[in-house]
Amino acid sequence: MKAGRWVAVGAVLVLIWVGLAYCTGPADAHEYRRTAVQAAQAGLNAVRTAALTGVADRDGKLIDPYLSVLLDESAGAVASAQNDLAAQSPPDGATRALRDELAPLLVEAAGAVGDLDLATSAGDDAGIDAVVARLRQLGDRFSDLVDRYR
Repeated sequence: MKAGRWVAVGAVLVLIWVGLAYCTGPADAHEYRRTAVQAAQAGLNAVRTAALTGVADRDGKLIDPYLSVLLDESAGAVASAQNDLAAQSPPDGATRALRDELAPLLVEAAGAVGDLDLATSAGDDAGIDAVVARLRQLGDRFSDLVDRYR
């Protein structure tokens, strides 16, 4: 009777181990592409929000605390997208190409949101306009990437 119980416990442990190994296995191409597209959409939303924020601030339509929250959220969204993309390894050549296209966009987006924060803090309208133009271009590039891989 005791031997049967140990066999049952062993079988349960093996099933748990197999289940965990299956659940935590590497991403397949479809799953990676889905994660990358979600990261690109997050980047797109962040740069579009930051661009609108910059224009509204330049036009005197935002109070400083709200400006700070919007820029912090945009920066956080880009950082989260970078983290999500880096959390998985691309399983094949096509997904590596996607990663190699998206990762630099996310880095550029993080830099542009930071530059907008500096320009708004300094009250530099010309600087705000220049960064907003960069953010809009980045938004177009994110949008193109999302459309191609969705």
